[in-house]
Amino acid sequence: MVVCGMQDGSSDRLTPEVVVRIVHFLDVEGTGRLTQASRAWHQFIQHAHREVIYASPTKVDRPEGSRDLAFLRDKRSLTDYFKGVDSWRGLCKRQAKLRRNWQSDSPAIRGRTFKVGGDPVWRFRIDFKRRFIVSTAEGGGLHVTDMDTGELLWQLPRRDVRPFAHLEYDMERGLAAWDRFGNSIEVWQADDDVGNRGVFRRAAVLHHDCETRGYQLSYDTLCVVSSDGEGFVYDMKKLVDRNDDDDDDGDDDDDDKPKPKPSLLRTHIDIEHGAVGHLDQGADAVVYSMARKGYHFHDKATGASLGRLQPAKCANTFHIKQPLYNDDEDDAESFVLESVAVLETQGRGSNRVIPLPSGGSHFIPLRPAAGRHPNHADLHVSEIPLEQDEWGAGMLSGSFMVGVSRAGRIFLCSDWPALLADPESAATSGCTAIIETVSEGDSDRFDMGGWLSIRNGRICFEVDGRIYILTVPTEPGAHLPSFLSESSSGFAIASSPGLGLSRPVSFMAVWDDCISFTYCTIGWAVEIDRLVPQPVKAIRLLSWSPSVDGQKDILSEPDEESASRAE
Repeated sequence: MVVCGMQDGSSDRLTPEVVVRIVHFLDVEGTGRLTQASRAWHQFIQHAHREVIYASPTKVDRPEGSRDLAFLRDKRSLTDYFKGVDSWRGLCKRQAKLRRNWQSDSPAIRGRTFKVGGDPVWRFRIDFKRRFIVSTAEGGGLHVTDMDTGELLWQLPRRDVRPFAHLEYDMERGLAAWDRFGNSIEVWQADDDVGNRGVFRRAAVLHHDCETRGYQLSYDTLCVVSSDGEGFVYDMKKLVDRNDDDDDDGDDDDDDKPKPKPSLLRTHIDIEHGAVGHLDQGADAVVYSMARKGYHFHDKATGASLGRLQPAKCANTFHIKQPLYNDDEDDAESFVLESVAVLETQGRGSNRVIPLPSGGSHFIPLRPAAGRHPNHADLHVSEIPLEQDEWGAGMLSGSFMVGVSRAGRIFLCSDWPALLADPESAATSGCTAIIETVSEGDSDRFDMGGWLSIRNGRICFEVDGRIYILTVPTEPGAHLPSFLSESSSGFAIASSPGLGLSRPVSFMAVWDDCISFTYCTIGWAVEIDRLVPQPVKAIRLLSWSPSVDGQKDILSEPDEESASRAE
């Protein structure tokens, strides 16, 4: 069928507005094929109506209601991949290249490993806006590291930040939160004044009379959970506004008395006893992990219970077979490459960027398969029944939820608000699924399911030294059995170069063009005039963003100016 007479020159034409509306519904591939159909179509799409056509949601991923490219400033990109994009067509091209690389079975991956300080890294957060990494250590202390050069920008000593301190971070407001001994949480704010990049100032200390088990910072609220049956919601916007007012008070001579500081506590929530410490929040709800009792939801404003999700009721089961990496020879090669890289950087300071060794032996494509995990003789499959499994980390992304269990099961729900409204439908609903993975069953290495992350239709989780990344649907209420059977794909990567170095991942995150996680590699210590190898827990950043013509590659070796600042 010839549309609007562009090929036969007929006078029976559709108006350009109608044609644009039709092309509006085509995806990128369909639009590309249409531009190749004739010179007239190419002129119509690529020149006459280019920006209107390529601004269509079927061609670019953009926030609902966005009318321009301002939202690109909020993209979480390791390489500043979207920098310089000034048209919808340009955005469409870059997103298409990035999407193809994510979906490839042999993607082009670049990255870096950061060795931070002298202690193993425990938690870290990336500030893409300010281009630095904030991290705590197993031995205590806090470091702020330039994510492009490895330069140490600022730090707090061990005496000021306890060992194994959890860390939360809000990039928009530059707020960092970590816990003290004694159930108190410190909140610090980045000083954005010129010349103080990476410096933080203490903004508040939140004291609690009960045992605090965990906390999470996002949506301008800090949510805290106690195993004693209490939850707390703090207003971080009020904290920032209060500190801004304090700065203004210095110029006010009319009132010498200090103004009373408003309470930051927004809601005190009564929850069931036994929370394990994992929690997450959405715009209006907070979810607490309750081990065998599943996940409990509460309203952040009122504290009212919204209901419970119990993964044990889910009837849709899938599995992922254990990734089998290449032989020890490949592991040994990677081990040597990384150990040499670490050794070369150790003499130039404690915070250095370690080049990422090449080699794809630790990247394994995979797909979920329907049914329970097969009992192969060479694989250990956890024998913990689903109804006895303990659920740990859980995360929300819009209406989607993902959780991970002690036995290595993954719980998926594509519409948690709808399931809370009708919890009995869990056994028959297509919006839930369980994915079984392989766990070695060592509770010392695998505590409450390891770490977890979800963003932009991808989930990232760790089971026994293997990091899995899987695609999930972004449409609320999507039928998960169909998606997992037909569309889901992913891959697994190792959390170390092998040779018995694996240690549990203590933080990971998936972003627009990259993943980040703690990574155990090899370091060297000097003992009696000789070098002795020792494990080093560092920060690994892997990017899927393709190179952009005419744009400096941030992941290449630092330029002379950056290198001199990092020395």
